Amino acid sequence: MAGVSSESLAAALAALEAKLPTASLQLAKELFGILGTVDSSAGLRRALTDPSRSGDEKSALVKQLFSGKVSADAVEIASGLAGSRWASARDIGDALEKKGFNVDRRKIQLHEPLKTLGEFTVPVKLHKDVTAHLKVVIEKEAAE
Repeated sequence: MAGVSSESLAAALAALEAKLPTASLQLAKELFGILGTVDSSAGLRRALTDPSRSGDEKSALVKQLFSGKVSADAVEIASGLAGSRWASARDIGDALEKKGFNVDRRKIQLHEPLKTLGEFTVPVKLHKDVTAHLKVVIEKEAAE
């Protein structure tokens, strides 16, 4: 991923981290749905990476296509990605996939197993220059 794309991805991931504490599985499914749409349409990818279009125009296009079809959070995340600068069309799809919470477990930088109850911050290396910090809460299992 080129420098400009890496910067856009880092900004998008930082925005996503703020949503993670309240994010649902449905949000991930919606982001994967948007990813599928972007990946399957060369014309849409070209429109979203066209350097002659402003970020606001690209963002508006995403809002027009997906508003009412997915949650407001999914539209906000996708339109934010579209409004960012990307070096190639494929980079947008790659970023959406990353935002869909699909993480290779080898990227989770856990130096020792979490064996106690509590709240932990776990770093996840998403890119050579990008590390996300996920909050993991281990609680006692509720009695049935």
